[in-house]
Amino acid sequence: MSPISLLGSSVVIAAEPIKEKGSLETLIERITEKYNERIETRTEFYNERVEKATTRSDRMLEIINTVNPDLVDGFTVLQQEHSFIHEEIFNLNISLRAASYDQFIIELTEYYNQLLAKVSKKEITPLEMRESIRTFLEEKRSEMIASIEAYKEAIADAKADNELVIKQIKANGLALREALDSHDLIAANDALTNIMSLVAEHIAYDSYKLNMLQNFPF
Repeated sequence: MSPISLLGSSVVIAAEPIKEKGSLETLIERITEKYNERIETRTEFYNERVEKATTRSDRMLEIINTVNPDLVDGFTVLQQEHSFIHEEIFNLNISLRAASYDQFIIELTEYYNQLLAKVSKKEITPLEMRESIRTFLEEKRSEMIASIEAYKEAIADAKADNELVIKQIKANGLALREALDSHDLIAANDALTNIMSLVAEHIAYDSYKLNMLQNFPF
């Protein structure tokens, strides 16, 4: 799920109720409902990934115990570090979006009340107020998209390198299975050693991504 889906979609949905008469509370309620749905979906997706990763890790430990038990400690450390960084990335994503959402609601409330005061003074019409709110929501969404695109651009080179690392991990995983099928423990050990080295590179990418994420206010 892309970052924009957590708050950006809420901003888009927010444009819907202003077509009809409604209070600020109604508008915020609709935005909050969509925002919470996105957070829940992302959390469920993360938990599913954690469960699958744990299953893969357990299987790898069984293989390592068979091929070369001396690698168990090193592999365990890698998996713990990998899991920790993914958790940090997830938590930071949620935290950034919560802060962005809170600030968005504050700004929306202030702007809404300013427009409402102008309507009361007959400086603008209710229709002009609704159009102004729509423009406000569209501008906020554009700002978020720009920030996300800047983040993607900032990590683009590192992401491309990481994709090559992932391909190598998969290739060595295939080599490992073939070595195990042929009972070639030497080849299996070589594949395992390569995988662990490549996983360390992938963890470095995740760590870089985590650090970069802190610089972009989604």
